[in-house]
Amino acid sequence: MGYTSNKTASGRSNINSTLEQFRNISGIGILSPARYEIVIASPSPIIENRNISTLRSMGFSGTDAMRRLSETCEVAMIPGRNISSQPNKILGGQVREMPYESIYSGDLDLTFRIGQDMFERVYFEKWMDSVINKDNHNHSYYDNYTRDIYISQLTQDDSVVYQVVLRECYPKTVNPLPLSAATTNDYQKQSVSIAFRKYEVIDSDTTEESAPRTIRQGRGFTTPFDFINDLI
Repeated sequence: MGYTSNKTASGRSNINSTLEQFRNISGIGILSPARYEIVIASPSPIIENRNISTLRSMGFSGTDAMRRLSETCEVAMIPGRNISSQPNKILGGQVREMPYESIYSGDLDLTFRIGQDMFERVYFEKWMDSVINKDNHNHSYYDNYTRDIYISQLTQDDSVVYQVVLRECYPKTVNPLPLSAATTNDYQKQSVSIAFRKYEVIDSDTTEESAPRTIRQGRGFTTPFDFINDLI
């Protein structure tokens, strides 16, 4: 005997109607994971050093480098977060999972197409050198090498619909570059893993002057781009 109910549905269960909301230009629409943008902001200006000089010798200003990395980043991600919890049992009651900490787990994994000048690899190698000196193994001050990274989800017309800023980023891993004679029709890619402390969502109510606008629309730059020339 089947189950019956006198309750009526709200009408939202019509799958055709739901799909139409995504297909119709006047409906909800649907986002593409291929429409995104990433901006690696510069830290506050630091004294001139050989890492900065090396990148400048490659013919890149700070703004050029920011644009280059944004254009050649072919794989990115908007990170997730978790809430840690632990069982808590009150005498005579049931066990509840009680939250106690917000966790931003994992690293930011990025993949870049590499140009013939190897800029994409050199950039992150030099950034790593600014964390720990490869010659004397001295550590730099934390605030001198961490940077903010902005990641934006774009619509089909390149409008920013969602944007996060990852705080206190630095490269943990510059992965090896595979070489093979069997890949003559492929191109070289550089993947890196970036550590970060947390991320924040930037919305219309956020009064963050440093939140960048999308590069693809050619709009004016804000704070990260104003001082990015001090990076390289």
